[in-house]
Amino acid sequence: MSEAQQPAPAPVPSNPRLYVVDRVEGGVVVLIAEDESGTGAPDDREVRVGALGIPVSEGEVLRVPVLADGAPAWQHAAADPAVRAERLKQAGERLARLKERDPGGDVVL
Repeated sequence: MSEAQQPAPAPVPSNPRLYVVDRVEGGVVVLIAEDESGTGAPDDREVRVGALGIPVSEGEVLRVPVLADGAPAWQHAAADPAVRAERLKQAGERLARLKERDPGGDVVL
C-alpha cells in the first residue's frame, strides 16, 4: 500500500474536559460541561449512550479527552470517582452550613 492509500492516523486525544451526567433519557446521555474557559459559554451535550465507551449513571463525572480539532473523544471517556466524591463532600458541607443558619418554623410572607 502506498503512502497516499494508507489511512491517516487517528488523532491523539488530549486536554481532557469534565462533563457531569445530568440524566439518561432512553438512548441519550445529557451531559453538563464544566466551564473551564471562563467564558460562560455553554458546552452541554447530548450523546448517544453507545458513543461512550463506558456505562454511566446520573451524577457521574466524566473526564473526556479533546481531539486536536476540538471535538470530544467520547469513546475515551472515563469516570472520575475522586472528583465526584469531592464534589459530593463539598455539597454536603455547604448544606450543613445552610442548615445551621435556618431558624426553622414556617415562612411568613
